[in-house]
Amino acid sequence: MRFIVTGGLGYIGAHTVIELCAQGHSVTIIDDCSNSSVDTLYRLRRITDADIEFYNADLSNKKELINIYIDLTKYKYDCVIHFAAFKNVGESNEKPLEYYQNNLSSLLNILWLCQTLNCMNLIFSSSCTVYPHNAPRPLTEDVPAQASSTRYSTIVTGQCPYATSKIMCEQILHDICAAEPSLWNIVVLRYFNPVGNHDSGLFGDSLTTTKPNMNLFTAILNNRQADKITYIFGDDYPTRDGTAIRDYIHVMDVADAHVKAAEWLERESSNKVTGLEVFNIGTGNGYSVLEVINKFIENGFHIKYEIAGRRDGDVAEVYADCTKANNILEWRPKYSFDKMVEDSIFYYWSMLS
Repeated sequence: MRFIVTGGLGYIGAHTVIELCAQGHSVTIIDDCSNSSVDTLYRLRRITDADIEFYNADLSNKKELINIYIDLTKYKYDCVIHFAAFKNVGESNEKPLEYYQNNLSSLLNILWLCQTLNCMNLIFSSSCTVYPHNAPRPLTEDVPAQASSTRYSTIVTGQCPYATSKIMCEQILHDICAAEPSLWNIVVLRYFNPVGNHDSGLFGDSLTTTKPNMNLFTAILNNRQADKITYIFGDDYPTRDGTAIRDYIHVMDVADAHVKAAEWLERESSNKVTGLEVFNIGTGNGYSVLEVINKFIENGFHIKYEIAGRRDGDVAEVYADCTKANNILEWRPKYSFDKMVEDSIFYYWSMLS
């Protein structure tokens, strides 16, 4: 199969490109390098030994996409995987307009590209943040992906502008499938905290970011690099050790989920139109903040940490029910919690060497 992967130089995108190439698929990456580096492309080509095409273009700017369109028409594509988006929860609260502009515009433009290239198989990168805080655990795909705003009670919104942008994107995908059921075949994957790294140690989240509300694993690595304290926000939750519990999944398992989703789309769309399907991508197990920190320490990774007060909007535990992905996509996570931590530490030392 031949893929277009937007945001393919980013953390999850790069790992997915590795897995696609490992399965013999061809990849064209579109990325503007705003949250990544072109150096990642050279590493990908070296690791995969594949002829990965690359276009530097901002997907939120339709003119830039039009400029590369003719060149893209030299191939017939089987599937588009759309990662390109701003994704930091804390930053989205500070820059909501930028998040809506980028995340919505890039989706609308990639849908235009799908139509013009006659490639109607799309996998969309979504998030567990679309679920309401009060949804029953474990989270299943049939929970309404919305939550009432605490500031404006009459408006339906997400937990933050990032989450709301993902809800809006999912709504767009729902609406186009409803309007043109004979055309679109779309899979939405809702991730639960991807962590870890490829065995090479060459790909991962930045070790120099200062953005708030980073993934806990990324925060641990960045704080170690900057010689800062990692704060545990709340130790009085109704959990086994009082700290918040989250569902972490190895990024290579997330990458594998995209391959399984693409292969399922290819099989199903050849028989009938699939419309829109949503899948949770997690392990179904939760680990507390203290359990994560202690696991890093057990592996010889020194961490300075302190207990702080709860953050607004945080909940005691979040973990997925992945039965649907297990049964339909025939996907199951392979990597253990220990492997997630070990690979994160290996990436840290690889980047410093």
